[in-house]
Amino acid sequence: MSRAGKAERVRDKQRQHPPDEHTLDLFQSAAVEDNALSTAEKSLQGQQQLADDARALGLGIGGFYKPMYASGAKCRLHQMCLGRHWNVITEQYEDTRSNFDGALVQPLPQSWIKLAVESLEAACAVDPRVMGSCTSMQPDICVVNYYKKAGRNGMHVDKDESAAAMAKGSPVVSFSIGAAAEFAFLDHYPSSSEAVPVVRLESGDVLVFGGPARGVVHALTRVYASTQPSWLRMRSGRLNLTFREFEPID
Repeated sequence: MSRAGKAERVRDKQRQHPPDEHTLDLFQSAAVEDNALSTAEKSLQGQQQLADDARALGLGIGGFYKPMYASGAKCRLHQMCLGRHWNVITEQYEDTRSNFDGALVQPLPQSWIKLAVESLEAACAVDPRVMGSCTSMQPDICVVNYYKKAGRNGMHVDKDESAAAMAKGSPVVSFSIGAAAEFAFLDHYPSSSEAVPVVRLESGDVLVFGGPARGVVHALTRVYASTQPSWLRMRSGRLNLTFREFEPID
């Protein structure tokens, strides 16, 4: 079957599922605290702002949906793409969400771009190799994933930006909000019996990989239940914002 035929088959299957399977309100079932934040907690308002922004965008045009592969299997996450849409069937970026509802892709908030660039600068101060051969990075794509406690994302490489981005090692900047998660990574696809290194990512952690690590094989292998910060007003689970640059500007 052609890619176009597979895409149409997947759209038909998705239409058979109720809309609320795709609609994701990040505040649903969350306990909203009305008390003022303490001085110490005010430093965490940035995380809350990202969650607030993601909620507003996620309920709008091109917001969160549950992707389905060409095989009919559902991804174990909800996803929203900004800047460019990642089509899980064609494995390509596009301007509309052609594998689901044809919605136009919304732009990245300028505040998000600023935060990603600032975080990258901080990482670069620790290890300049994260920049690869790029002298700057202006993210124009953000893939936003929401994971429930059973959510997962299998081993993969973020390799479908432009050839120039990959060749220059243009970095990926990833924010974690909410529940802690287990991030597995390796420089190759592991065998079934191979032990894979993991790192635990907490709410507020920023992970940057670029330069020699740009092609790292990685996965989200576990979400730790009941680890979400009590002050965070968001549905229980993990929110992940991953920023990339499709085409380096230098």
